[in-house]
Amino acid sequence: MAKIITFYPRSVGTKFDMDYYCDKFVPFLEELFGEALKGVEVDRGVYGGEPDDPPAFIAIAQYIFDNQEEAVQNWFSNLDKINAERAKFTDIRPIAQITDLKLDKRRAK
Repeated sequence: MAKIITFYPRSVGTKFDMDYYCDKFVPFLEELFGEALKGVEVDRGVYGGEPDDPPAFIAIAQYIFDNQEEAVQNWFSNLDKINAERAKFTDIRPIAQITDLKLDKRRAK
């Protein structure tokens, strides 16, 4: 399993529309990536590492694929479209990383 993870750093004066991200951008990527996309997680930053610290990131999103090749192909072949759509909800330049999942110890609900 592989993921495309995007980190949106928190900074004074930047804009990030979480509603647009969840309601418009995620469906845009779901359509763009098609059946290759197996799942999506979007986290909103709440706190930093200490009780009074603000979060380092406004948002972190993970797009899940079966393998690294599918993640790489879908991300890089669509990067211009993704960047154009991103301008509609944020002025933050995200940090992106493609990863291979090595351990997942989630507990069943």
